[in-house]
Amino acid sequence: MRTTLILLAAMLTCPPLLAYKNPALNYKEETPATGTHIRRDALRDSWLPLNQTYGELSAEYKARLRAVYSPMAADDEPPFPVRGLGPSIVQLREVHRRIGGGGEMKLILSVDAEGNVGDVSVYSASNERMAYYGAILLSKEKFKPGLCHGVPCAMDFMYRFEYAFFDDVIDNTLVK
Repeated sequence: MRTTLILLAAMLTCPPLLAYKNPALNYKEETPATGTHIRRDALRDSWLPLNQTYGELSAEYKARLRAVYSPMAADDEPPFPVRGLGPSIVQLREVHRRIGGGGEMKLILSVDAEGNVGDVSVYSASNERMAYYGAILLSKEKFKPGLCHGVPCAMDFMYRFEYAFFDDVIDNTLVK
């Protein structure tokens, strides 16, 4: 009993412990398909947490992200979506539900020193329409700008999205 009270008191006096979000590497559909209560995976085995901002990433995940870039100085940071990866993944998933098909898309986003996306280049895409709508969607995303020697600077961010064919395609001709 005494140990429980001490632990409870410690937890209440240390709010950061309560505020920590466990990294979510999977994303499930909001609602299950008709006829089931099981929500299926929309994204599995992400290499970075979907529910965390750059500031919330652990040192391990920040190192994974930094490894994608050419050697960075200790005080350099890559750009990262302000709201994290999750919100844009949800939007891309909805676009994919309307278009259908399967494959992969890699887009290079040029992020300026204010965190705005300038150019969007299609590095690779197995579906032209998915790349087109993905580029439009991601061009509106706000980013934490990259840091070069501690100062905000322009830097590229690669956005990779894998999509599979689903039988619940809403509309095979037009994204509304």
